[in-house]
Amino acid sequence: MIGSNFEKRVENVRDFIAVRDAVAAKGGNYCRVTFQLTFMQIGLEEIPDVIRLAASLGVNRVKGHHLWVFTEEMKQENLRKDKQSIEEWNYIVEKAHEMADEYRLPSGEKVLLENIYKLEESATGELVSDGICPFLGEEAWVSAEGKFGPCCAPNEQRNKLGDFGNLKENSIHEIWTGEKYQDLCKNYLQHTVCKGCNMRKKKEELVGASC
Repeated sequence: MIGSNFEKRVENVRDFIAVRDAVAAKGGNYCRVTFQLTFMQIGLEEIPDVIRLAASLGVNRVKGHHLWVFTEEMKQENLRKDKQSIEEWNYIVEKAHEMADEYRLPSGEKVLLENIYKLEESATGELVSDGICPFLGEEAWVSAEGKFGPCCAPNEQRNKLGDFGNLKENSIHEIWTGEKYQDLCKNYLQHTVCKGCNMRKKKEELVGASC
């Protein structure tokens, strides 16, 4: 981030994990820590280094998603824009998993890698052909004005999925069990937004997502 001090941020993570481990050692709950990334051209080659850093700090998981492209300026950062970009991504995926094998957490366990897997050439149009939505039936986004959103897609894209209601007028249960939302849960792949979504997961990576 602009103006951010990298060394200070790393030190903050180190301090937090020290407290996390001390609490767990005394019988308290153990908090899993995650580094969250956006996969894009400008930071592509740094991903393996992020995994190595995570291991050295005791960060349990490195998770990310491919860039949502919704402006002309973002297109060149898209790692799914063409065959060459996908090949470059797949090469980094190999290096990332090699890094996770080589550099382990203090416990000896591997850093968990989420959504860091190779893509097919067809990913220029659809990330994973049989990918499943990880949000529907599991999570929701509510705006400051109370508007119910079914996922974290950019607002302009999410609005194309329909208007599901407002918590100022209806309860979350009414919206969640309502006809519009349940129809989206069952038929989301009929929507262009969902077909091209960067968040859909491989079946083997999805745990417990259902409507």
